Amino acid sequence: MATFMLGSKEFDTDNLTEDQKAHFQAIQVCEAKILEMNAQVSIFQTARNSYGEKLLKMLEESAENSGLESDGIPL
Repeated sequence: MATFMLGSKEFDTDNLTEDQKAHFQAIQVCEAKILEMNAQVSIFQTARNSYGEKLLKMLEESAENSGLESDGIPL
């Protein structure tokens, strides 16, 4: 006897019709995909932030080597 919440109501999976079970399973598949996609978004956000930090470091180093401050004003 497994139960699940839908809206504010609790339902028993043993009491579902075949059509209702199919919809319940579709919801479970969607939830799993959403979790997977959220994990992928997090990975890409982390990578993007890392690339941004590296680019900023490279630009600051380049500015230091050219005699300019990072805002472009000559020393």
